[in-house]
Amino acid sequence: MTADSNDSTLDVPTFEIGDRISDAYYGSMGDAFARKVRQRVHWIAEQVQGHAVLDIGCSQGIGCILLGREGHVVEGVDIDANAIARAGEYLAQEPESVRRNVTFRNADFMGADFDDRRFSTIVMGEVLEHLVRPQVFVARAYDLLEEGGRIVVTVPFGINDFPDHKRTFYLAEMTRLLHPAFDLSQPRYFGRWIGFVGTRRNTPVNDAPSDLTIEATAQLEGAFYKIERELVDRVVDLKAALADNRTKMQAKARAAAAQTDRAIADLEAKRAAEEKKVAALAKDQAARLQDIAVLGLKLEASENIAKNHADTIAALQKDKAEQARKIASLTKDQTARLRDIAVLGLRLGSAEQEARAFETSTSWKVTRPLRAVVRRLRRGR
Repeated sequence: MTADSNDSTLDVPTFEIGDRISDAYYGSMGDAFARKVRQRVHWIAEQVQGHAVLDIGCSQGIGCILLGREGHVVEGVDIDANAIARAGEYLAQEPESVRRNVTFRNADFMGADFDDRRFSTIVMGEVLEHLVRPQVFVARAYDLLEEGGRIVVTVPFGINDFPDHKRTFYLAEMTRLLHPAFDLSQPRYFGRWIGFVGTRRNTPVNDAPSDLTIEATAQLEGAFYKIERELVDRVVDLKAALADNRTKMQAKARAAAAQTDRAIADLEAKRAAEEKKVAALAKDQAARLQDIAVLGLKLEASENIAKNHADTIAALQKDKAEQARKIASLTKDQTARLRDIAVLGLRLGSAEQEARAFETSTSWKVTRPLRAVVRRLRRGR
């Protein structure tokens, strides 16, 4: 049995979920979907008769485990290795009594060897819609059933446009498919799924199924009504959601427009402020250029002054050199005079010595009265 997720209202299968019947059964795909999956799984389990059960396309094995808990010996077969591995994990959590009753096999049903065994019930849960030629599966199931054995089949009811679904089933085609080999009871409708129970005929028949009874027609119409009711309700909900979204989008558009207007106004204000700053900077730049021009004139004047100062300094340096030369000449002359004074000093010393020597001499004594007379005469002048 496979589990396809569904729309919350329409039970539309979703391909990417794949074979996850046990996960769905235990609620990992949502409580609403879990209730619908449990309804189908429990109905299938209720239709099983006899001791030996074969579950073709068992997926993660929840149906097999439920039947094993009630004492049935069940073999689950699925071509999906991942699904079988998951089934083994679920089975490992069961008591030993259940584990003894249930086995899982990763195999292709058409090529699997069942050692001439016969089964009381064969289950095909959401399998036939995956096949181009579902009649070959039905024929092999017929061969594997014991006399009076039962087949339990569920398929999606109506259109399911998914890559792994190759057939669309309503009531008539499924009846034509199963009727030659099985005596069918009234079908069971599960929203977007339909279930069939058939008892193995001892000999297949070639006659066409009888016309639908009023009761069968009423059930079919009831199933279509339920789907149509869901579709209409869904359309109403979608229209309401669309109107609500339109209102929200319009409100968002108005809010966005207002926000855009505010943003534009902010940008205009910023631009005006930037233009004001630019004007102020331009004015400041002009003032600075003017200051630079004034500084240039002052610099030129300073250069002229510096040039004049340079001329003055050159003249002073020239005068200084001249003064230095004069000082050098005066120094030389002074040195010569100092030498002359030294010579005169030496001469004066010599004269003094001669005078002292003369004063002590006889001549100085003889001439003393005469010198006195000379002094008186000089004073008389």
